Amino acid sequence: LNLLSILEQKNIILNKTEFDLARLASAAAERFRPAAQKKGLAITVEKSGAVMVNGDYDRLTQALNNLIANALRYTDRGGISIAITETQDFCELAVADTGMGIAEEELDLVFERFYRSDKSRSRAGEDALGAGAGIGLSIAQAIAVSHGGRIRAGRRSGGGSVFTLRLPGNSFRPPPLSRSAKPLSL
Repeated sequence: LNLLSILEQKNIILNKTEFDLARLASAAAERFRPAAQKKGLAITVEKSGAVMVNGDYDRLTQALNNLIANALRYTDRGGISIAITETQDFCELAVADTGMGIAEEELDLVFERFYRSDKSRSRAGEDALGAGAGIGLSIAQAIAVSHGGRIRAGRRSGGGSVFTLRLPGNSFRPPPLSRSAKPLSL
């Protein structure tokens, strides 16, 4: 709760560096693969190459871990896919599952502290870090916002949920040269 409070008050200091978001996603998938396999689930990463971003690697890892843990918690068969896409203006990391899905009227509520879409689940399933406490999605949202991004929840056609974290384009990417720009000669 302390971390969430700091993130929401925008008092967090981000340690931004340039890194490959696709590599971060692959590492997260590997960390969760044993838990997914134990439930009989596949976990895949869909990427077309390196997607360089300027962000806090540890905080974005934490946000992705929260999204994957949430998908694992609510998926009993099928799998979880992590897809990374990039345009000139932004990059997206989407975690989709084949789980129970989220009711349309609850899509905006899932980011509220302590909100649980499945009211029948007890807090007995929480771990020492509060997983299952209803704050993981709130933390992921606060991390996205701290990076100038956003996160949204959606429903997958055919069942399941998708959480999409969108980050601004990479500030390390050089601006395109205009047609009138000429190279400097020395």
